[in-house]
Amino acid sequence: MPTVIQEAGHSARLSSLINPRTSTIYPNPGTAYQRRAAPTPPPLVTGTVPPYASPDCADATQYWSACQCFGLTPTTVTINTPTTTIVAPTATCTRAVQYAIYTPTSGWTGNASIAALVGGKVPDGRGWSQKLGGFEAEGGQSISPYGGTVNAPCDYNIIDHRLYLHPLFPGVYTFSVSVADDLLALWLGPNAVSGFSIDNVAFKWEWASQPWPNFQYTVSPSAVGTFIPMRVLWANNGGRGALGVSLKDPNGLEILGANTDVSDQIVWRCVLMGANQAPIWIDWETESPA
Repeated sequence: MPTVIQEAGHSARLSSLINPRTSTIYPNPGTAYQRRAAPTPPPLVTGTVPPYASPDCADATQYWSACQCFGLTPTTVTINTPTTTIVAPTATCTRAVQYAIYTPTSGWTGNASIAALVGGKVPDGRGWSQKLGGFEAEGGQSISPYGGTVNAPCDYNIIDHRLYLHPLFPGVYTFSVSVADDLLALWLGPNAVSGFSIDNVAFKWEWASQPWPNFQYTVSPSAVGTFIPMRVLWANNGGRGALGVSLKDPNGLEILGANTDVSDQIVWRCVLMGANQAPIWIDWETESPA
């Protein structure tokens, strides 16, 4: 034990003894730690040593020991760890497919030209839906897809759909077609936005190509949570017309089809923190198919 200072009036100086304190140091907020059993660290003594005690007490720790001889104990102050609350940004999204209906009075010969079918044309009807396909009619019969206001003979109808695929899982997304009468074309990525044509489709199904094969689109882990432009165009070239299509995610859940409801993986537009993660599509008649 350090030497207790023996000098006249030292008891009167007890009131001037420092009040040593120990400090609890907390970690940097936001850092995760794995707690392990560890020995209790020695207290950290802070404070200053009065001038009269300096010759005999080299530091505050020795002076504190001397104070204990007189029955004085240190005061421990605990600093509570601050709590940090992180609020995740929210996105404003329209979870739907946008569609446009065209009702020309004639079809095409040979290979269909998308530019000739819809380029620069004002749709006869337009709207939003959580469904895709699920209709059929004989030539001369009227159809009103997705409960819209357009009710016209299906003979030469064209319905163009556009959206963003917002994958929540990595893996294979599967497009399956139960009927495509007469033409069903799919674009994914930049080609779905502009310059889309029969020559740059991701896949197409035609009446003559049945049985209709599946198309599989693989989403990499880095693409999860992104917004992938997608366009699905159906066109009838006279007579009976029908469309039956389904899109399932890697877990086998149908996220788009004739009977689907709202899905977080099907988006028309999405704004996150003021930025257009999935920008609004331009007017149909101003698009530039090739």
